[in-house]
Amino acid sequence: MKRKKVLIYILLVLINILDIDAQTLNYEEQIKFQTTKFQDLLKLATANYLDSVNVAKISEKAFSALLKELDPQSIYYNAETYKSLKQQNTGTIVGVGINIVVVRDTVFVFSVLPNSPADSAGIEAGDKILFINGKSAVGLNESTAINNLNGEINSKLSIISKRGNSNTLFENILIRQSVNQSSIFAKFYLKATKTLYLKSNVFSTHSDLDFKYEIDKITKEYKIDNLVIDIRSNPGGYLDQISNIIGMFLEKDKVIIKSKVTNQNFNVNRVTTKNGEYIGMPLIVIVDSETASAGEILSANVQDYDLGLVIGQNTFGKGSVQNWWEFNDGSAFRLTVAEYLTSSGRPIEKNRQGSDFALSDETKLGLDEKSQNEIKNALSLTGGKTKADIFKSKKGRVIISFGGVLPDKITPLDTLTLLSQVLNNNRTIQEFAYAWLDINQSKIKEKYKNDFQKFAYDFRISDEQLEELHQISLKKNVWNDQMFLTDKEYIRLLLLARIAEAIWNQDAYYYIMSKIDSVFKKAIESINEAKEIAK
Repeated sequence: MKRKKVLIYILLVLINILDIDAQTLNYEEQIKFQTTKFQDLLKLATANYLDSVNVAKISEKAFSALLKELDPQSIYYNAETYKSLKQQNTGTIVGVGINIVVVRDTVFVFSVLPNSPADSAGIEAGDKILFINGKSAVGLNESTAINNLNGEINSKLSIISKRGNSNTLFENILIRQSVNQSSIFAKFYLKATKTLYLKSNVFSTHSDLDFKYEIDKITKEYKIDNLVIDIRSNPGGYLDQISNIIGMFLEKDKVIIKSKVTNQNFNVNRVTTKNGEYIGMPLIVIVDSETASAGEILSANVQDYDLGLVIGQNTFGKGSVQNWWEFNDGSAFRLTVAEYLTSSGRPIEKNRQGSDFALSDETKLGLDEKSQNEIKNALSLTGGKTKADIFKSKKGRVIISFGGVLPDKITPLDTLTLLSQVLNNNRTIQEFAYAWLDINQSKIKEKYKNDFQKFAYDFRISDEQLEELHQISLKKNVWNDQMFLTDKEYIRLLLLARIAEAIWNQDAYYYIMSKIDSVFKKAIESINEAKEIAK
């Protein structure tokens, strides 16, 4: 018994020595030590665990947890997720140039990219895809349908589709190619105010060319007095692209972004190298709480250099830079390597520690739930700060910073009833639009050709059509009379926008919805002020 106690004591001493050694090792030795521990853990788990062990799965969870411990923006991606993310960020897809939407188990062509194989074959928005490579497309979810349409470059793709209420089937044999999807999600021109509207959902590898193309295309026919850039829900993208876009509106040798780094290899300072093509063009940038990273750099430069106005809600506050590393199996991870500052020295990164605000019980006694939520939302703008940082633009305008970009004009979000949200999100609205177009699309296209603005001016959704929507919704057990009365005119316009979108794509949708978009209306009201600032 005494010998056992001595052995146990010796083991404990050895464990303590190993623990002390692990803590005092240099970085390379620590990495080797911890890697060996992880390897031994996996071996022991696979050899002794009660059930079978998926080594790849649990390892990937461990990688994710490791990076999450560093900061929220350092992330591990498995091979499938990373492949999808690369396509989204680069704007390049190997396919035939079709975007789809699934409504009631039917795959509809949502839009066709210009100069793509699908465009050359005459495939149109609103066509129903019935078969993909000889297999039924009915009942496929969007992810599966997209994967079936995309594939290896130069591979063949067979699509059998029908148009409208015709019984004629069309088969197209297409060759998949690398297809560039513009980072300009929607655009339209308002003649009355000489305003070009550009909606961008991501800054991809060719965004600078996309922006230049759309601006130059309009200027060949019309004069642009104002440019509205809508980057609501834009998570960011490539730093070189947003730097090039900002540079279009600045003179040479202007600082776009500065950085704080540990490793100088990841220094991300950016300075304009030439005079921009559009110096003096007033900008209005529309942002919200999901505008992040590259979009925040754009917004901050508009303020710092007095290029116009930023309108909307306080932005997300992602002011850090990530570098990417890929593994041989197609997986990858991104790691935070720098923090950036605007030309005025303003940090964009928002402190999220302590942002879950709690009110004292005594305070709650005197407030209803709505008031409590309003106070919490107001406090959340500060990111936990008790004092605001003050900066100044090149012309001396005061810029307040709590992290993220605080707009020059804060505009509250439009409020909608739950009914409107459900009808849109579960695609009941689109279901009605496509059913209506089965019968009427050819007449609408013949009458209006490509002029969706004239369609929006002429056409009105009738009360009878709203009743048809009511009947479709009842079959899904989705309806509320009071909510419908509250949002009736919004739903009427949304139906019109979805019909127009199915014919003329997102340009028509955003043009029609802009009529009731309070943030966009505030942007148009602020045109003269933006011009004064940009003088």
